[in-house]
Amino acid sequence: MAEAAAVTPNVVTGDKDVAEIGYIYDVMRWRSLWEGESRLFWHVVVPSTNERYVCEYSEGYADFKKGDSVEIIHTTEDGNNPGYILGLYESEKGKVAGTDTINLFELEMDDTP
Repeated sequence: MAEAAAVTPNVVTGDKDVAEIGYIYDVMRWRSLWEGESRLFWHVVVPSTNERYVCEYSEGYADFKKGDSVEIIHTTEDGNNPGYILGLYESEKGKVAGTDTINLFELEMDDTP
């Protein structure tokens, strides 16, 4: 994760991307003792739409915390898609994390085995 943190992602958007203001309501760190792998997930809620997103860290700034106000940039397409989290205030202002982003509603409704 240290190598990925050294990279500042270039925010690239497309026709189907949207930017929404929200906040981080949970942070989950997953570590595999057997594989020596660690993964970081931010759970972001957008109050204006009540949508919730799970954003898996891929590169850039990795220190967003629970309660941080952020702008989430993501595609409107279904599935796990590249996105970004941008810090809005205080020491996180201007910080950018590249993420793999999925709408939590899609995860809850997916009934495939």
